[in-house]
Amino acid sequence: MKRKNILPVMIAKGNSSRLPKKNIKDFNGMPLFQWNLLKLLNLFDTVILDSDDREILALAKKIGAIPHIRNKKVLGDDVPSIPIFKSILEDYPEYEGVINVQANSPNVRPELIGKAYNMISQNYSNHLVTLNEDMTSNGSIWCIEKELMFSLKDFYNFKPDMCLIDDSVDIHTKEEFDEALNREAI
Repeated sequence: MKRKNILPVMIAKGNSSRLPKKNIKDFNGMPLFQWNLLKLLNLFDTVILDSDDREILALAKKIGAIPHIRNKKVLGDDVPSIPIFKSILEDYPEYEGVINVQANSPNVRPELIGKAYNMISQNYSNHLVTLNEDMTSNGSIWCIEKELMFSLKDFYNFKPDMCLIDDSVDIHTKEEFDEALNREAI
């Protein structure tokens, strides 16, 4: 079976209601989002960073990512990720899906990113997400095929066909930020 052409992406909005400006907060010497963006850039030749924030876009471009200005139709705090992924793929139609690594999970391991990419690009999965050890959603890595993505009607209630366990911290609050800081930066 043919290997799928999967686009590595990161979505990083400029502000957060629970932890303001979290994606550019200093995390062990550099902005939080840059930890995972650098991992992606070390693994893949092409990486798209989607944001509504000019500072994030400029920093991403400076280190080698392709900046993608968030489409106005998918701006806001309550917009699910799938419409954002779809808006990116509309500009990159040659790709058959995305692997998204969360900007706010700096402890995710590069090996896990590579494993997730291989699972979707080699057709073992068409929809993969990471979970915590207690089987709750982690979302540090989310892979989804374009065909499935564009067929979904409900962006909140759907089941992946594969999950990987990840113990990285999903940062939304000051307490989670501090917890992630206390772990080894990878």
